[in-house]
Amino acid sequence: TAIYDGAVLVSDGVSRWAVCTRTGSTPIVGAGGLTTQVQFNDTGVLAGNAGFTYNKVTNILTVGLSDKGGQVYNVKAYGVLGDGSTDDTTAINTLATTVFTAGGGTLFFPPGTYVLTASIFIQDNVSMIGSGRQVTIFYLKSGSSLTSAHGIIEPNQIGGIPGRGYYSKNNYFAHFSINGNIAGNGVHIYEGFAGYQCKNLVIEDVESYNNGETGFAGQVTNVGTDQYSSLSYVNCIAHDNTSDGFQGGGVMWLDCFSYSNLGAGFNSVGNFVSGISSHI
Repeated sequence: TAIYDGAVLVSDGVSRWAVCTRTGSTPIVGAGGLTTQVQFNDTGVLAGNAGFTYNKVTNILTVGLSDKGGQVYNVKAYGVLGDGSTDDTTAINTLATTVFTAGGGTLFFPPGTYVLTASIFIQDNVSMIGSGRQVTIFYLKSGSSLTSAHGIIEPNQIGGIPGRGYYSKNNYFAHFSINGNIAGNGVHIYEGFAGYQCKNLVIEDVESYNNGETGFAGQVTNVGTDQYSSLSYVNCIAHDNTSDGFQGGGVMWLDCFSYSNLGAGFNSVGNFVSGISSHI
C-alpha cells in the first residue's frame, strides 16, 4: 500500500492512500476530525470512499459535493480562475447550480478579478462572499452577451420570469465589487446587481459601478404572505452608473452611499431608509 501525504507518492502499483482535509464539519469517509484517508487505484476510488473521484491520467484526487447545506466552497478549487482574463461565467454558474442542488451553501471568492460575459444566476439558499471591495472584482468583459434588463449578479432561480411568485430566496452577498465596464459594453439596460421579486435577501459591503443602467435594483415579492419578506442593502456603494445608483421598492437601504450617477442617487418607492448619503 502506498501513502500520499500531499508531497510524496510511493506506489506499489496496486493501491494508494490519500490523506484529505475537509473544510466541512465532518469527514466524508472515516470517523472523527477533519482529516480522513481515501483509498484508490488506477481504476478509480475504491468502495466505501464515496464523494471522491480519481483521474488516473492527471493523478489527481478530488472531493465531490456531498455536504447538504451550509458548506463553504472556495470557487478556485472548482475551476473558477479569477485571473483577470479567463471568462469565468460558465464555471461560476455551473458551481452555483451544483451547490443549490446539494442543498445550498456559500461560494467564497478569493482575491482576484473574475471576468464575466453574461449574468451570474444564484438560486435558493446559495450565497456569494468575496474578500473585500476592490479585492474581489466581477468585471463585465467588453462586448459581453449580457441580456438586457438582467443584472451582472442576479439572484434568479430560473433566469427568467418566475411562475411561483419569486425569483430566489435566502441569499447573502457580501464583500466584492461589480464593474460593468461601460466603455467596453456601451449604454444599454443592464444592472450591476438585480434583486427583483426576492425573499430574505441581504447585500452587504458591495460596490457597483460603471454599469449601463442602475448600480443596484430590486424589490421584494408582492405575492401573498411573501410580500412581507425582506430585502436589505447594508453599507453598499453605487457610483458612475448611467442611471440611478440605487433603485427599488419595499427594500431597506442602510448606511449606503451613492455618487456620480447620471440618474438619482436613491430612487425610492416605499423603502425604509437609514443613514444613506448621496451627492453628484
